[in-house]
Amino acid sequence: MGLVRNLTDRAMVRLHSRREYESPELRAYFKQHYDIEVGLYTIGAFDRWRIPPGSRIGRYCSIARSSRLLDADHPISALSTHPYFYLGQFGLVGKDQLHLIAPVIEDDVWIGHNAIITPSCNHIGRGAIVGAGAVVTRDVPPYAIVTGAPGKLARFRFDPDTIAVIEASRWWELSREELAAAGKAAPLFLLQPSRETAAPFFAHLGRDLPPPYVYKAESASPLARAGKAELLTLLKTEIPDFDEAHPETPFNRLSIDSFGLITLRIGIEQLIGGQISDREWGALQSPADLLSLAGSTTTAAPAAKPKKSVKTAAAPSETVTTAGTRPASEARRQVINMPQMAMRGLSESWLFKEMGDLHWHTLCKGLETPSSAIADSEGSRLYATFTRIRLELQAPLTDFRENQELLLDLAPSRFGAGMFFGDIEISGETATAHASLMTSFSKFGEAGANTSLMKGQPVIPEGCEIPSLTAAPEFAAGYRALRAEELPPALFETSYEMQPVHDINGVGLLYFAAYPMIADICAARHFGPELLSRRSTTLRDICYFANAMPDEILVYRLHAEQTEGDRLRYRATLSRKSDGKTMALIETEKQTVDLPPIK
Repeated sequence: MGLVRNLTDRAMVRLHSRREYESPELRAYFKQHYDIEVGLYTIGAFDRWRIPPGSRIGRYCSIARSSRLLDADHPISALSTHPYFYLGQFGLVGKDQLHLIAPVIEDDVWIGHNAIITPSCNHIGRGAIVGAGAVVTRDVPPYAIVTGAPGKLARFRFDPDTIAVIEASRWWELSREELAAAGKAAPLFLLQPSRETAAPFFAHLGRDLPPPYVYKAESASPLARAGKAELLTLLKTEIPDFDEAHPETPFNRLSIDSFGLITLRIGIEQLIGGQISDREWGALQSPADLLSLAGSTTTAAPAAKPKKSVKTAAAPSETVTTAGTRPASEARRQVINMPQMAMRGLSESWLFKEMGDLHWHTLCKGLETPSSAIADSEGSRLYATFTRIRLELQAPLTDFRENQELLLDLAPSRFGAGMFFGDIEISGETATAHASLMTSFSKFGEAGANTSLMKGQPVIPEGCEIPSLTAAPEFAAGYRALRAEELPPALFETSYEMQPVHDINGVGLLYFAAYPMIADICAARHFGPELLSRRSTTLRDICYFANAMPDEILVYRLHAEQTEGDRLRYRATLSRKSDGKTMALIETEKQTVDLPPIK
C-alpha cells in the first residue's frame, strides 16, 4: 500500500507540475490524504515527506524543495530514541506516543534551500523569510528575516510604516488576475512598496490608505534605554550558567526556564521604564541579542501620565462590593447555600472557581478591558493562566456551615506585566482561611493546541490601579523552587481519563479548578474511599506547569505521605501520559472529621 501511495503521489505531482501554482486537484488530493492545506499560488509544498500532515500553508508562498518542516522530535526521555519505542506500527507500543504539532505558515513566506523548521517552531508569520540553511527553533514574526543555525532575526524586511501599509492592502487575498490589474495601476508598489507607491494600488482597489505609523520619540527599540552593565547584572542574576564571554549561547541551552524568562523580562522592563513588545521579545534568541540592542547608559523611567476616565469591565454579579480605599481591591459576599456546599461543608471546587472569578474580575478591571479583549502588544488574544494557588484553612472545609455568610476580600498586586497576584482573606462565622494566587498570561502557539501555550504579556494601561511590586514576592520564588525540586520515586501511580464536560473550561483548556477534584479522585484509589467521606481539606497548594488536550490521559503519582494525629499530608504530581510532561505539583492536607448523620 505504501508503494502504491508513493507512486500515486509522484504521478499527481508530475501530472499537475505545470499548474502547481493554482491546481485545485493537487490541493484537494493533499488535503484529502494528508490533511495538508496549501493556499493558491504556493509552490514547493506538495511532498508529504517534507511537509507534515496537518500543516496549514498560506497563499503565494515559496518553499524550497530541499527544505524540511518537522512536527516532532524523537523522545529523548524514553528508553531509546528508536521509532520502535514511540510508533505503534511496530507493535512494541499500543499506539503512537508522539504528540504532533503541525506548523502554520502564513501567506507570502519564503523558505530557502536546506532550511529546517524544527518542532519548536509552530508558526511562521506573513511575509517572513527563512534563509538558506537556517535551523529555525522558535516562531518567526511577520516580515522577519531569519538566518543561521540556530536561526536568529537578522532584520525585518520593511520599516513599520511600510508593513502597516502592506497589511492594510491584503494583496495576498487577490487572485492572479486581480493582482495583475492592480499591479498595472501601481507597478512601483509591487517592486518598491512604500506609502507613496501604495496610493494608486489602494485607489484601484477602492480602499483608503491606513493612517501613518507614528514613531515614538525614543529609540525604535525600548531596550536601547537599558545600559549594558545593568543588563549584564540581570542576566547573571537570572541565569546561573550565563557566561559573559559567550553571550551568544541560546536561551534554550542555558539554565533558565519559561518562568525565569518572565522574571528576566520584568526586570528589564523595570529598568527601561516601559514594556517590550511581544514581537521584539519573541525575536530574542540569546543574551547577545539583548546586549546588542542595549545603549551605553540608562534613562529614568518616564513619569506616569494622569489616568484617563475609561469604561471598565462590568461587575460579574450583585455579590461584588467595594473594599474601602485600597486600590483595585474587591470584596464579595456570598451566603453558603446548597450550591456552595459539598460533603456538608464548603465546596472546595466552588471555592476555587469563586476565587478564580474574583481574581480575574480584578485583573480585567485593572487592565480596563473585558477578558475576551485582553491581548498583547501585537493584538494576539491572551488568557490568564494560574501558575500557583495556595489555600490554607484554620479549620477544615466542613466548619463552614450552611446559610452562613462568607466574605472573600481580595487584594491584588503585580510584578511588571508578567505576574499578577491576589491575596484573599476568607471569613465566615465559624471558620476562616487565606489564599494566595498567582497568574501569568498565555497565548496559543497553534490554534486549539493546548500543549502549544506560550507566555505573553498584556498591555498595561497608564495609571493601572493594580499596585506594582518592585520585586517578585516570596510566593513566586517559592513556586520557582518547587518547580526545580527533584521529587522522590512514586509510592503510587494511577491514570485518569479526563471528563471534558467537567474538566475543560470555555476555551478548551484543562480548568484550573478541576485539579483538586482530579487529585482527590486519584488519591482515593490509594488511601481508600474514606479520604473523600471522612477527611476534609485544610491545605491545598497547587503549582501549575503545563496544560493538556481534552483527550489526554493523565498520570497521577503520589511521591510522599505523612500522618500526624488526625491529619494526613501528601504530595503528588499530574503528568501527561503522551510525553511524560509534568503538569502540576499538588500538596494536600486533610483532617479526619466526624460528620453528623443527615436528619
